[in-house]
Amino acid sequence: MQVTATQAEPEDGFIKPLMADKTGTYWLLWAISMICPSFPPGTDPNNPVGYACGDSGRVWEITSTLTNLNSGSASNFRGISAPSVNNVWVCGGNRIYYYNGTDFTSQGGPTGTFNDIHFINNQEGWAVGFNGIILHTIDAGTTWTEEGAGLTTAFLRGVQFTSTTNGYVVGNGKTLIKYGMPLATEDANGLPTEFSLSQNYPNPFNPATKINFNLTETGFTTLKVFDILGNEVAILVNKEQPPGEYSVKFNIEWTDLESVPMSGIYFYQLTVGNNVETKKMVLMK
Repeated sequence: MQVTATQAEPEDGFIKPLMADKTGTYWLLWAISMICPSFPPGTDPNNPVGYACGDSGRVWEITSTLTNLNSGSASNFRGISAPSVNNVWVCGGNRIYYYNGTDFTSQGGPTGTFNDIHFINNQEGWAVGFNGIILHTIDAGTTWTEEGAGLTTAFLRGVQFTSTTNGYVVGNGKTLIKYGMPLATEDANGLPTEFSLSQNYPNPFNPATKINFNLTETGFTTLKVFDILGNEVAILVNKEQPPGEYSVKFNIEWTDLESVPMSGIYFYQLTVGNNVETKKMVLMK
C-alpha cells in the first residue's frame, strides 16, 4: 500500500489533518498518541512525532507522512500509547501488542477484550476494556496484573494517567473511576507530613513490584531488601534525599542471587535517620 500525506495551511488555529491515500478494503483510524507536542509534523522521516491505530491491525507512524507499520495482526485496534519513539503499545479485541521500532509482539496477561491503553513511561501502563477489566503493568507489559476485580462490570472505553499515583478510567453508563495511591497527608507546600513506607504493589509479585514511601525531612535514605534469613539481597536507595513522595521499582531478577527462587518471603526496610520501617512482601511464581 502506498501512502502519502497532504497538509493545509492553518485555519482559525487548526491544522487540517494528514490524509492517507489507501487502496483495498475500507478501514477506520480509532486512536492516536503524540510524542512531540508540536504540530504539524516535521520533515524528518526518522523522527516520528506520533502513532495512530485502527481496524484490521493498522498502525501508522506519523512523520511528515503516514507510514503503515504492518503489525501483522487482524485485530481491530482501539487504543494506542507511545510514551517515546519506538516504544508503542496497541490494544484491541483480546490482544495487546508492543512495537519496538522493528517488530510487533503479542503480550500475555489476564484474558479480556481491550478498548484503550495508556503508558506513563516506558515501563508502567494500564489497559481497560469489556466487563470492567483494568490491567496494570510495571515492567513494560512483560506481566499484566488485573486491578479492581469486581469494581464494575461497565464497558470501559478510556484510561488516562497523569502520574504513577493519579489516573482516571471512563466507560458506559456514566462510569468514572479515579485511581489514587493512599499517601500521607500534605502540608501547605504539598510535602508529606508523615514518614511512611507503603505496602509494595503488586503483592504477591513476579518478578517486579513497586514500593512507595514518603519523607518529611532531608536525610540519608536507604531502602534495602532482605531474604527471610536476614541476608541483604538488594539496595534500592542509598543516598541523601529531600522531603517528598517517592516510588521505587524492585525486580527479583536484578539481585545478586545465584538463581531466582521459585517463591519466597522478603522484607524491605526504609531507614532515614532514626526513622526505620519494615514491611513484608511475597514472591510467587
